Amino acid sequence: MSRIKPAHLVAESDVKSYYEQNRARFSLPEMFSVAHILVKFKNPKPTAAEKAEARGKAEAVLKKLKDGADFAALAQQYSDCPSAKDGGQLEPFTKGELVRPIEAAARRLKPGEISGVVESDFGFHIIKAGEPTPAHTKPFAEVKAELTQELQWRKLDEVLRRMAREAREAAKVEILVPEG
Repeated sequence: MSRIKPAHLVAESDVKSYYEQNRARFSLPEMFSVAHILVKFKNPKPTAAEKAEARGKAEAVLKKLKDGADFAALAQQYSDCPSAKDGGQLEPFTKGELVRPIEAAARRLKPGEISGVVESDFGFHIIKAGEPTPAHTKPFAEVKAELTQELQWRKLDEVLRRMAREAREAAKVEILVPEG
C-alpha cells in the first residue's frame, strides 16, 4: 500500500472552485474601531453623588484631551477598563456588539474624533473613533492556504474511510470456537 499525502489529493482548481461556490463564508461585515477611557461607577447602582463624582473625573480627563494631551497616555493613566494597558483600544466590533451608548457615540464620530462624556451602565466614557473597515470578502489569495489544507484533510478522510470500508468488505472473518 502506498503512502497517502494530503498535498496530492486536491487540485488548486478545486480549491478555487470551492472558494467561488462558498464566497459568503469568506465575507466579513463592516467593522468599527474605537478606543475609550472609562471612569467606572464604584457601585452597580450608583447614587447621584457617585455619578457626579465619576462625571467630574471624566470631564477633567476630557479637558486634558482638549488641551492636547495624548489619548492613549490618558487612557493608560485614568481608564478603569482592562483596555487601558492598550491605550484604551477595544477589539474591532460589528454593529450591535458594543454597549449601545458607546456604539451610538462612536458611529457619529469621524475617524480620529473624540466624543464628549458618554454615560453607560458601567460609568462615563470618552470615545475616540478609529478607521472603520468596510464590509468585504476575503480575497482568494488570503484564504488559499488554509482552504487548501481544509479540503486536503476532507479528501484524505474520504480516502481513508473508503479504504477502511474496502478492507472490511474484503476481509475474511473466521470465528473460532474453542474445543471442548
